[in-house]
Amino acid sequence: MRLPKTRTAIEWLIAPTLVILVCMAASQAALAQGAAGTSPGEESKKLTPGERQGTRERLQAFKRLSPEEQRQLRERLGWFRSLPPEERRAIFDRYSNFQKLTPEERRALNRNYLRFRNLPPEQQDRLRRNLRRWMQMSPAQREHLQRRYEEWQKKTPEERERLRQQRRQARPQGERP
Repeated sequence: MRLPKTRTAIEWLIAPTLVILVCMAASQAALAQGAAGTSPGEESKKLTPGERQGTRERLQAFKRLSPEEQRQLRERLGWFRSLPPEERRAIFDRYSNFQKLTPEERRALNRNYLRFRNLPPEQQDRLRRNLRRWMQMSPAQREHLQRRYEEWQKKTPEERERLRQQRRQARPQGERP
């Protein structure tokens, strides 16, 4: 699957976590409004009908959690609140991008996230390093790499193995790509 250019690879990997964080934040915000003396009714007037419905559903889902699950959720929300405002804003922006995905794109993203989560720690670290390098590339460099990847995918397994062997022979002993 080729990722749309409007989304970064990191967004594709962490969007499921973002969904959880944003849902938690919205539910906790609704709970906090009541505790802070602000009427939830006053705050809900600022929301669209769809946003009000979503907040009600998240609050109901929160209430259905066991006390232990609620405690864990509050701890995670504490972490989210401890982030600097610009990082929280970035998370909300990524969540907004996630919301624009089609259901099939969301399912694919979730499958990829689960595959990533099940990788050994060394492979996860390698993937994170590669993603950081990707993020630092210019659009032209990314496009070049995307073209090379597509060319690689068109090759037969035999051609790929032959090219791997050529690279190994051309590389100095002990050096990794």
